[in-house]
Amino acid sequence: MKTLAIKNVKFTSIPGNIPGNLQELYIIDNYITSISCFNNLRKLYLDHNYITSIPDSRNLPNNLEELYLDHNQITSIPETGLPNSLQILCLHGNKIISIPSSLPSNLRILGLSFNKIVSLPDNFPNNLLKLDLGYNKITSILCPNNLQELYLDHNSITSIPNNLPNSLLKLVLNDNKIKWIIKKLPNKLQKIYLNNNEIKYLIYDLPNTLQELHL
Repeated sequence: MKTLAIKNVKFTSIPGNIPGNLQELYIIDNYITSISCFNNLRKLYLDHNYITSIPDSRNLPNNLEELYLDHNQITSIPETGLPNSLQILCLHGNKIISIPSSLPSNLRILGLSFNKIVSLPDNFPNNLLKLDLGYNKITSILCPNNLQELYLDHNSITSIPNNLPNSLLKLVLNDNKIKWIIKKLPNKLQKIYLNNNEIKYLIYDLPNTLQELHL
């Protein structure tokens, strides 16, 4: 057996008799409070539980590629690092305040909306393609070089970030405190969302690739 899904059966811990060759484990909407893993896992989904902390790389599978912990009680991401094999990390709807600078170098998707994040690291992994930081308390950001999608809706941002990469295709900044758009936008940008801001001034030097502009 390679995949096991357990949903809404009131488990309080991860069962110990799970097959050792399991690659995907889904335990969603239960009462799990801590993470214990198995060596061959590549995908671990523990959304909607009561987990308070994430183990570091010494206590997670070396080949883990996807880790989903949405809607738990997590307050921090381990400073000592997560497995470098990790490509997707989703922690939406937790209680995280800050993000460490030691994120896995192979990370491609990072989801952290609906947290309490105030500060961001100076550097994100260069391989990161999608970054979702909506519904936090962020005022500024330094973007990774190869990012394609950036979600910063419902924060406290007052201007469009200066260092948006040319690779960016989608930019979501609705429900912030932006008052003007005077910066040149990335030349590959296709969609930009600026609804519910305080925009009073707009320079129409927009990229030719733009397909959607929401004001």
